[in-house]
Amino acid sequence: MKVGDKKTFVYMPWLGFIEAGDTMEETMRRIHEEEAKKEIEDKKMLRRLKKANPGKNIKKIGDSWLISEAPLD
Repeated sequence: MKVGDKKTFVYMPWLGFIEAGDTMEETMRRIHEEEAKKEIEDKKMLRRLKKANPGKNIKKIGDSWLISEAPLD
């Protein structure tokens, strides 16, 4: 990239800003890659939270995690 060159970004509310590609296909590929990375990060966090809080209900709400007591049967 040279001085003065401009970049175009696409904003996805759940992913943030993603640099647009030269074509629509390239842009969509980048969006799908970011979605996959986000899903992997969420799964890792869920495993960590389950390990740290055994027997609790754990749900993702927006960007936050909700940890609550398990319901009594």
